[in-house]
Amino acid sequence: MCLPPIAEEPGFTAVAVLTLALGIGANTAVFSIINAILLKPLPVKDAAGLLAIGYRNQDGSVAFPNVSFPFFQMYRDQSRSFSQFIGHAPISVAVTEGQKRSVVRGQLVSGNYFDALGIRPIRGRVFSPAEDNVPGRDAVAVLSYDYWQQHFRGDPNVIGQPLRIKDQTLTIIGIAPEGFRGLHSFVAADFWAPTMMEQSLEAHTVYRMVGRLERGVSRGRAIAELDAITQRIAEAYGRNAPPGYERYGLMSANRRTALLPAALGSWGPERGGRDKVNKLAAMFMGSVGLVLLISCANTANLLVVRALKRGKEVAIRLALGASRGRLTRQLLTESLLLALLGAALGMLLAKWGTDALVALRTGMFKSVPIDASPDVRVLFFTLALALLTGLVFGVLPALQSLRFDLLPALKDDAPGGTVPRGRFGLRNLFVILEVSVCLVLLLGAGLCLRSFAKLAAIDPGFDTANVLSASIMLDNERYSAEAALIFVDQLIERTAALPGVRLVTVSDELLPLSGSYASMSIDQLEGYRPQEGEAISYGYSDVGPNYFGILGIPLTRASVRPP
Repeated sequence: MCLPPIAEEPGFTAVAVLTLALGIGANTAVFSIINAILLKPLPVKDAAGLLAIGYRNQDGSVAFPNVSFPFFQMYRDQSRSFSQFIGHAPISVAVTEGQKRSVVRGQLVSGNYFDALGIRPIRGRVFSPAEDNVPGRDAVAVLSYDYWQQHFRGDPNVIGQPLRIKDQTLTIIGIAPEGFRGLHSFVAADFWAPTMMEQSLEAHTVYRMVGRLERGVSRGRAIAELDAITQRIAEAYGRNAPPGYERYGLMSANRRTALLPAALGSWGPERGGRDKVNKLAAMFMGSVGLVLLISCANTANLLVVRALKRGKEVAIRLALGASRGRLTRQLLTESLLLALLGAALGMLLAKWGTDALVALRTGMFKSVPIDASPDVRVLFFTLALALLTGLVFGVLPALQSLRFDLLPALKDDAPGGTVPRGRFGLRNLFVILEVSVCLVLLLGAGLCLRSFAKLAAIDPGFDTANVLSASIMLDNERYSAEAALIFVDQLIERTAALPGVRLVTVSDELLPLSGSYASMSIDQLEGYRPQEGEAISYGYSDVGPNYFGILGIPLTRASVRPP
């Protein structure tokens, strides 16, 4: 003989399941985003074993420097702690397709890049380490799946066709699998080419380094080895950069290596600001956790009311010999079943919620590729949440349902069959809990709105009223450095002559508060002695005349150079 199944009370079941689905769905949606950004492995071999090589600042934070190609080569050739040592660098180049020219994003990668990541092409092949030994000799390229679909319409005969980049012709040798966009980069790669094509493509760029430790080698040993290489590079070059790479900075002898997972989550350690992302993740999970707590309190209240109606039934079962422990287990089983049904519906709601959150992302998350499709972690999270939820809202009502005197409960005139002791206190407790949590959420929302209002009122130090910006990329194949300067001068002159235009200037892509900036490192600073382990760097931006006047940026000190 068993308790009436919840299917016999469809109204109660529907309300309880929907209440739980809202709470569990909100938690699953937020966790799916967090999982995609911070936890989900990239589609590479042994993602957890790939380590990004960076430098630890004096305050404990980690920076991932942009190193020039000669420095990358020295790290790669001198390290012995890694079974695989790869480099990747972003480039932006003009590609000719018939009469049409377009700017595409690519990556220069070391010859062992695809082998180290375990990437197998869906068509053709990938280039080998032997094709990355001689500058300009092996002009080959591997296309991304998306670029192949968009620009070649998925043509299966694309292998062997040319890809014209600037004045160079690369031969397409393979197509990367769908979903692989390369290691962490702010923009997904459209194609990959060997690092030895850097000079031929006139694509001087900076590299990030990733390694896979040899079997039996500890992180501490690898860090010590990389620190020693850093010291040797700094001693070899001093205050001189490698010829042709002067704009990419020097190597500071004070840098200390840090190793972090390189292929977990689409945010990646190289983007920086990971501490901020972790704090935001904790804040959002805390908020939806409170929503789930309200759902649990609501459902627990429903179970308490339901227990009052079933009191005589429980008393009869006890009189017939059923133990209180067995009845408690049956009541908890019913609660867990409700939680599982709520989790199933919650997964559906989470899918809609996740899609909405991904579509609404902005700020520093706008350029982050987010694959929030559920995986094993999301499923286990939802299942664990359902079991925990079932216990949270089921234990107290189940225990309370069995706290009564048996003889009075069996009387025919007992309301509902039984009146458990303390029922009003328990129900009041749940109501107080709900109200308290709601107040916390409302106060938190109010404080966030107030903070946003204050942030909007802060003077950023510049004025964007009536200021318009446009991006232009000049093709290096058609414009030499001298021709580019002439073009910029003519552009400023003609734009300034337009009606309604008061001032015109130019700058690089790094606008104020854009979240990006160029930086360079220096080994020594006149009048300042760095502390042990301290690295000195500075941010910079190339701007034209009238830049500060147009944005209304005041100068605290200025010097006039003689003409």
